[in-house]
Amino acid sequence: MKRNWFWRWLILSLIVTLLPAATGCGAPEEAADEPDTPPDSVSSETEDYFYPWISHGTLTLSTGEVIEGPDLFESDMGYIGDFTKDYSFNGKMIWLVEESNALDVEWAELTFNVSDYHYPTTDEKFNIDFTIMMEDFFNNNPAAGPNAQSFELDIVENRQGFEIKITRITFAREQEGHDGELIDYVELQVELRNAK
Repeated sequence: MKRNWFWRWLILSLIVTLLPAATGCGAPEEAADEPDTPPDSVSSETEDYFYPWISHGTLTLSTGEVIEGPDLFESDMGYIGDFTKDYSFNGKMIWLVEESNALDVEWAELTFNVSDYHYPTTDEKFNIDFTIMMEDFFNNNPAAGPNAQSFELDIVENRQGFEIKITRITFAREQEGHDGELIDYVELQVELRNAK
C-alpha cells in the first residue's frame, strides 16, 4: 500500500514538472511590456531647473562672526531641492550664533550660489553667485520680544531667473530650540523661486 502511494506521488510529480515544459514548446508569446510607440517618438525634453546651495550659505555678521550654513533642525524644510517652475520655498531659515551676541548685530551679509541646469540641451551647470547685504533696517517696522528683536526687509534679487526675497530679519538670544536647549540665532524670512 505504501509502495503504491509512493509511485502515484512520483508519477504525479513528474507530470506537474513536465507539463509546463511541454506546453511551452509552441511559438513564443509577444513581449507584454513592449512599448506601444517607437523610442524615437518619446519626448526627451526636461524642464530647466535651479539648485540653490543656500544650505551652505554663509552669513557674515557685523560682530565678526561668520556662520556656515543655516541649521537644518531649526529652519523650515524645503529650501533644499530642484527648483522647477512648479516648486518654491517660503519659510524661515535660521543661522545659529555661537561666538557673539546676536542682539549686537548691526548688519548681516548672506552669500551663496545657485546651480542653473539646462538638460538635455547641455549637461553643463552654470553657477550664479548671490551676495546680499542687509543693513539700515532698525526703523523698518521693528518688533521686539523677550531677548529678541525683528525688522522688516524688502530685498528682492533676481539673477538669470532665480529669485530670492527676504522680508524679515530677527535677532534672538536664549530662545528654546527644537530640542529644548536655549539657542542664539539670526532668522531670515525667505522666499526662493524659479522666476524664468
